[in-house]
Amino acid sequence: MTDHSSVDRIGQCRINKDRRLLAEVSRWRKANDWRDSSRGFQNAPFEDGATVAVRPNEAGFQVWRKPADAPHFTGQPTEYPAESVREAIDMLVALRILPPQFSSAYEAGRSDAAFIANVETRPDRRCRYCGATSGLILVPGNPLTGAGRGHECVDGCKGGQMESTPRHRLTAELRQLADDVEAQRIHFGSYPTLSLGVLASRAELEQMAAYFGSEIQMHDDQIPWTTSTIRLSHSPYGPELQVRAQIQPEDGTR
Repeated sequence: MTDHSSVDRIGQCRINKDRRLLAEVSRWRKANDWRDSSRGFQNAPFEDGATVAVRPNEAGFQVWRKPADAPHFTGQPTEYPAESVREAIDMLVALRILPPQFSSAYEAGRSDAAFIANVETRPDRRCRYCGATSGLILVPGNPLTGAGRGHECVDGCKGGQMESTPRHRLTAELRQLADDVEAQRIHFGSYPTLSLGVLASRAELEQMAAYFGSEIQMHDDQIPWTTSTIRLSHSPYGPELQVRAQIQPEDGTR
């Protein structure tokens, strides 16, 4: 038979431990001048001086980031699902929002970096780049890069069962670029251009043209190419993103 009194004691102990942990975080937050804001808590009295904001929610927490000289947070936050208070605190440490002494590894007397392996460990979840199965966070999709939701190493890929490829690296770089544009760490002009380079075959070029709904055209030097224009605003005179690619000349001269 199940000893319900033991189960209740374990549950109450966990609740008390979570309360103590949250109380410690609250004291740290106040001592470091984090303030209430429309986005939860931010690391400065006023938004124009803040660089990060954190909002707890039922699923975990949300994080906004921006440069210190940017007047306002913009765009959507990054979602970090967490199944417990302990997991959420460990993730905030891994993201370098909370100091290492709040991590479960620090509490257990291990090194400051050891907590990363405890952030999330499930054999059915792997980093989409390196294949690692521990220290993962669930990253939301990005409409600019076309990447869907997936798990990634919380503090940079540490190597795993899958070999990193140029495709993985390109995806990671595009995602980082998109995040930096969103956070206004970098800026773009009226006609940003993304070149996918020289594709391996006409079949790949045709696949790209079909994806974007564009036409394959031919330069005077017999180089087939295609380009797609993506409007970035509702105005017909607003900024546009141009995505282009080509293949080698079809007459065999190159």
